[in-house]
Amino acid sequence: MDQESIDNSNPKQQYADNVMEKLIILLTTGRSYRRQVYKLEGILLFYIDQMRAKFSNMGEKYITNMIIDVENIFKNVSSTSQYDTLEFVNNVIEYCFKTIAYKYSKKEKPYPQLPDYTLAEIKDLAKSISK
Repeated sequence: MDQESIDNSNPKQQYADNVMEKLIILLTTGRSYRRQVYKLEGILLFYIDQMRAKFSNMGEKYITNMIIDVENIFKNVSSTSQYDTLEFVNNVIEYCFKTIAYKYSKKEKPYPQLPDYTLAEIKDLAKSISK
């Protein structure tokens, strides 16, 4: 059996590999859009700013813990991480780039929705990945 048929037989592994490839690109060369290069640090800052605004009523301690949890998830994710963790990482990356594209778009489209994760869900993902 060749490598391609092995890879195609496991959709979960394909998804994990796809997410990890996006992360590697963001960590190394970044992803360009309209002559601007976006790297992982910028994407995380953008997402954290959006989450900070969404949960501003929760208090600074909760926001600080959320930032730590998000950073831990991104630092420790791997292709063997749980599907929920990989999905979170992928959703954050996709949200950020959809929002960036929206800002440059001249077309009338709905503004991209922030991925629907609660602070508790993010904390649970961070706990599960650091075990």
